[in-house]
Amino acid sequence: MLTGTRSLFSGRLSKIFSIYSLGRIISALVSLFLLPVFTKVLPKTEFGIVGILWLVNPLLSRFTNLGMNVGVYLKFFKLDHKTLSSYLHNALCGITLFSLLVWFIGVWKIQWIQVIIAKDMTRVIFSLFFCSILFTNYIIMTQGLLRMEEKAAYYVIMTILPQIVTTITTYILIMYVEKSYTSYVLGMALGSCISGVIGLIYLFKRYPIKYFYPSSSILKNLLRIGLPVFPGTVGGIILASGDRYVIKYFLGLEAVAVYTYGYRFAEYILTSLFQPFGRALGPIILDKAAANFEEASVYNSKIIFASLCFFPLLLSAIIIPFKDIMTLLGSKGYGPSYLIYLISLFGILLYNTSQLNGVIFNHLERTECSMIVVLSGAVMNVGLNIWLVPKYGIIAAAFTTGVCYLFMLSFTIFIVNHFISTKISLFRMILRMTPLLFYLICIWYLDFSLQGISLWQTYIVKLGLFCLLTITTLLIFPEGKEILIFLRSGYRNGNQLFQS
Repeated sequence: MLTGTRSLFSGRLSKIFSIYSLGRIISALVSLFLLPVFTKVLPKTEFGIVGILWLVNPLLSRFTNLGMNVGVYLKFFKLDHKTLSSYLHNALCGITLFSLLVWFIGVWKIQWIQVIIAKDMTRVIFSLFFCSILFTNYIIMTQGLLRMEEKAAYYVIMTILPQIVTTITTYILIMYVEKSYTSYVLGMALGSCISGVIGLIYLFKRYPIKYFYPSSSILKNLLRIGLPVFPGTVGGIILASGDRYVIKYFLGLEAVAVYTYGYRFAEYILTSLFQPFGRALGPIILDKAAANFEEASVYNSKIIFASLCFFPLLLSAIIIPFKDIMTLLGSKGYGPSYLIYLISLFGILLYNTSQLNGVIFNHLERTECSMIVVLSGAVMNVGLNIWLVPKYGIIAAAFTTGVCYLFMLSFTIFIVNHFISTKISLFRMILRMTPLLFYLICIWYLDFSLQGISLWQTYIVKLGLFCLLTITTLLIFPEGKEILIFLRSGYRNGNQLFQS
């Protein structure tokens, strides 16, 4: 058992994960810098439009790349360098040409864009916004190949650079030029263009264009792999953010701003923990699966169960001061965002767990399985939001999204179990998340229902709840016991937990 825990958190995985985690934390802090600017300086309607842009940007980005970036990544371990280079440049050409076509249609039918995003969006602002989308695709392609190459430090640089440029530019424009969403569009355009050019320079140097030859068969192969990913990816974005459109339609842009503020905090925290882990784990699983699929699937399952004991503890510690942090960074009228934050945390944990389980689909090139899962969840989410948001407001949007994430996790495990011989237990997986759910309910009760206790007394109770959650996790669950035993052993032997 002890050896198993040691081998799971191997030096290769822990080193890459550490770099990704550091990068994600820096990325989240840079992005969070703008939140108080949005909440305190921008009018709520303008921040509501920014919330819509956070949905439309990834939607258009995934739409214009047609999933061809995924096709390139999945060929990384299967093709020689020369052939892979040709695949890459065919994908870049296809993405660029299709993006220009979409941009032309958007400029031609600008009234469509005004309905989707903002009534006062001009062709110039849309062109700047679309420029950021095109160059974001180049950044995404570069980041994906850096992941496959396990160049985590370079990946982090390509992640942080556009955010730093966007944040600085947006801050200056909002504070000194115009308090409008257009300042954010200009910041995104500048940040994406600078980083996208750097990404293209790297790609052309690492994968020489001399190996490029236009090939319809290559494009068809990329689209065969990538197109099934596209509906699933778009469905995932709609699942995560489509509720903002429902809120906008029924409750208005100010309600979108309040909802976005709470959801964004939850998203930053969960992605700071799980996204680096998934990005470090993915290439390792694909590499192992190329040698032995069953061994890779068992390894992936054990890693996920161990992470569901470890990450909730980190998450529960981070939650303790967040009501006061959100109050400090927000302004009057953003009070309901905290409950959105608490509900969304558990939902996004379910979603990320589902994504980790679905990595097996990538090796099998059965991307249509991911598509089916995500689209099913997206349809359910939109339907529940249309039904419940008019009656119960933005709280219903956060709750229904969590319910749909639970459905997706169940559906994903059901499908994965058809491809592997060692079955994954959904019950055991949910059981490991149950203590965190009770912890969140207790935190909510403490922050909203208890009256007449001081701030320091509140923090003492929260710390006590955290200690109880930690003890429960480490002593009840097998993975927790392994971690505890290994920590004791590591302390005596001068070793560390995440070291092979």
